[in-house]
Amino acid sequence: MNVSVVVPTLNEAAAIEGCLAAIQRELPGAEVIVADGGSRDATIEIARALGARVVAAPRGRGPQCRVGSEVAEGRWLLFLHADCTLQPGAGDAIRAALESDAIDAATLHLDYRRPELAYRVTSWLGRFDSAWTSFGDQGILVRRHLHERVGGVPAWPLFEDVHYLERLRARARIHKLPATVVASTRRYEARGPRRQLAFNLALITLYHLGVPPTRLAAWYRATAKATRRPAPGVATRSVA
Repeated sequence: MNVSVVVPTLNEAAAIEGCLAAIQRELPGAEVIVADGGSRDATIEIARALGARVVAAPRGRGPQCRVGSEVAEGRWLLFLHADCTLQPGAGDAIRAALESDAIDAATLHLDYRRPELAYRVTSWLGRFDSAWTSFGDQGILVRRHLHERVGGVPAWPLFEDVHYLERLRARARIHKLPATVVASTRRYEARGPRRQLAFNLALITLYHLGVPPTRLAAWYRATAKATRRPAPGVATRSVA
């Protein structure tokens, strides 16, 4: 299989096993690269035990995805968050995309598998490709030549996925594959589903108004520390 899966991690011991196990199930033979931003838990040990190649990278999903893609060897790249899991059938959809001459970039359907309105709204909006509704937690599949033409993933602390998809969209159609990735709800549980949805909307609006990602990332971290209230049994992590 000529695809490299890049997974950025930071203190993801609670989630990484499920993520990597799903990759192995759906994409056997794929190169799996865990780009770690300095985990202090068992993330690295778990990833290596599951056969992933672990590389060190500056902290932040943007820098980590960039480093991971630079060492990847596949003709295709799949960027996948560590707290997201490919669902059964995703491998078939991805393999079909790899064999298609009509697809250069694609995302998957996002699902939180929760009945609350905030989760259902977010999942529904993810059906549409736009600068307001497409993010890295949907998974991003891209041909390497297109990835390189747009300059790769920017080493930004926040909204690197939005900018990356914008640059891809300028050169190719972003297809939506008939496949699902289930994302963790931990950010929503920590802040509260409705508050997190409103906060996400505020952040993306400020980004499109031209506020620098560095300022938005600083605000994100400050508010995350101030409002974090994990529900019983819900894993938390340091903000990348």
